[in-house]
Amino acid sequence: MSRRRVAAAVSRMLLWAILVSTAIAAYLAVAELLAVVTAFDEVVIGVVSAALVALLLQRVRGGIASGVDRLVHGPGGDPARLLGRLGERVGEFDSGAEGLAGLAAALRAALGVAAIEIVPDEHGSDAIVVGEPGEDPTVLELRTAGVRIGELRVSPRHGERLSRSALRQLEELVGVVATALRLALASARLGDARDGLVAARQAERRTLRRELHDGIGPALAGVGFGLAAVDNLRATDPVAAAGLATRLAQDLRAQLGEVRRVARSVRVVGTGFELPVELVELGADFAGSGVEIAVDAPPAVRLPPHAIRPLYLVAAEAVHNAVRHAAARSVAIRLVEHSGDVTLSVADDGHGFDPAAVADGVGLATMREHAVEAGAELALDSGPGGTRMVLRVPGGAIVPASTSASREHTE
Repeated sequence: MSRRRVAAAVSRMLLWAILVSTAIAAYLAVAELLAVVTAFDEVVIGVVSAALVALLLQRVRGGIASGVDRLVHGPGGDPARLLGRLGERVGEFDSGAEGLAGLAAALRAALGVAAIEIVPDEHGSDAIVVGEPGEDPTVLELRTAGVRIGELRVSPRHGERLSRSALRQLEELVGVVATALRLALASARLGDARDGLVAARQAERRTLRRELHDGIGPALAGVGFGLAAVDNLRATDPVAAAGLATRLAQDLRAQLGEVRRVARSVRVVGTGFELPVELVELGADFAGSGVEIAVDAPPAVRLPPHAIRPLYLVAAEAVHNAVRHAAARSVAIRLVEHSGDVTLSVADDGHGFDPAAVADGVGLATMREHAVEAGAELALDSGPGGTRMVLRVPGGAIVPASTSASREHTE
């Protein structure tokens, strides 16, 4: 016979022994009292006494049973009842931190202890504490699928200690608590990922709005005004009209390249985004701008998947600045791998700028953010002779090209 069955049998025997003893003592006391204060005969006194004792036992039986359970099973009471009470409430708890706190509160109430602590091992996750923890709590590991994810700390009430029965109950319940903790951690990670996705979408929308408002929109408006001027010049000066139309055609080709660049910059990661190919297409997009774009990007260069898109965005921003703002005549884009490191550089021969004077500008801030996202080091040198931007990805972050491609298509 198991210990639990022995404990259950002892509990029932004690309960019935106490009930019988209480019934006999109460019957004798009530009968004696009725004999003194009333003129009933013995039969009536016996019936009335039995009825009163029965009513009394109905009221006190639950309290006596609870006391016997605590005496036999410890502060938590009957393990079957404990599991039943928690099982009834598990469906009420959500999968987040609040649900975990509710489970800890229910466990504390069921076991009758001073405090319950659920402490995750995951960095950055807060512990759940219900009650006032003691100095020497009982600690049990929380594991799921054979992997430790935290621990359960149980502090008994002052002057008490956890019985062997209570410890067995806890050992039976750690699986439930571990599962709840795993769900709470997963829920927190899901919330963080959702917040990150929302932030990324907002950032891309701001980028698109800036590109459309500050670049493509005004340029297209200028083309529209130019076409109106061509229409006016056709009758009075056909040669000037033809020259203006040619310039407008070049502007339209340039803006088409801008549209392609913006569309490429918001392409979803994992859709065949290969940096050497994208850099060549970036140079082609600006072919009609009158600036010579030279691209040296061998296809065998290896890069981690997460770094490809940020590096492209930085290169695109650098080329855009050189063509639109620096009055550059030529831009050189170079992607090389040396001693395990990958270096992307964009150099132009424009008039340059003072990096310190525009340190807080949106363009430079965005480039730095992309560099951090790529795990790269960003260096910028600019002056009257031109601007050179260099991004270096350390070799420790680089994976073989075949691995990079397979990851990119499976993410």
